Amino acid sequence: MAVSSQTIDAHCASKNAYDLVVTDILVADGEHVTGEQLLMTIEYYKVVSEIIAPADGVVNHIRVALKDEVQVGDPLIDFTPA
Repeated sequence: MAVSSQTIDAHCASKNAYDLVVTDILVADGEHVTGEQLLMTIEYYKVVSEIIAPADGVVNHIRVALKDEVQVGDPLIDFTPA
């Protein structure tokens, strides 16, 4: 049975957050990662949100670049669980 890819979206602990900034990208396209591995950080007025891998798998495509502005719910990473 084939595992379907999924998208990891932007999120923030701060309510009503907007214009979050990508502050760190720690993986590359095609990289194999483990569950709970830190993939990226985004920031909204000093509130840092960690984007982590939901499971072991492969980062298929990173949709953003360092210092890009994103909104809550925007797709950040295309990911295929193992």
